[in-house]
Amino acid sequence: MRRTSHIRTRFLILLVFLLVACFQTAAQCDDAIMFPIVVQKQSTPKTTYLSIPYTAFIGPLGATSALLNTGACWNDNGTILLYLGAPVNLPDGAVVKEVRVDYYQHYAGDEATMVLYRVSNTSQHTTMASLTCGDAGNGHVATTAITAPVVDNANYSYILQGWGFRCDRKMAIRSVRITYETQ
Repeated sequence: MRRTSHIRTRFLILLVFLLVACFQTAAQCDDAIMFPIVVQKQSTPKTTYLSIPYTAFIGPLGATSALLNTGACWNDNGTILLYLGAPVNLPDGAVVKEVRVDYYQHYAGDEATMVLYRVSNTSQHTTMASLTCGDAGNGHVATTAITAPVVDNANYSYILQGWGFRCDRKMAIRSVRITYETQ
């Protein structure tokens, strides 16, 4: 009986050894099944648009601006020509690719300017894009020349300012479209 017990013990030890060896091999395979190797694909940037309507443009310090059915303009009233401004709210990390201004200008030869600014928390303005509007009729102008194109909402805010959009000259901002990419 003792010999049988000794054979059983050896058999049990061998069985346990085989089970442990098989379990470790199976565990490695199971890990591969449960945690497959993932190769991350390069994410493709998504192109998105921010449309800023003419109703967002206002004059500073109580200045007079007009919102006509055709767009926003500066109502001169004998005051110095100031700008019309609008906030720009883009997602953090977005990359600005293009700024486009749609406008109306009645008289040929008039010019107006639209500027996209990045404003630091200490109120330092950096020009990101500047556009000159000068064609008569329904016009638009666009630029892809963008300085500091990555949006950083932790340290900056973003605004548009337009000069020369005068009601008495029948020149008005219709809209601004900002094209940007996100990951």
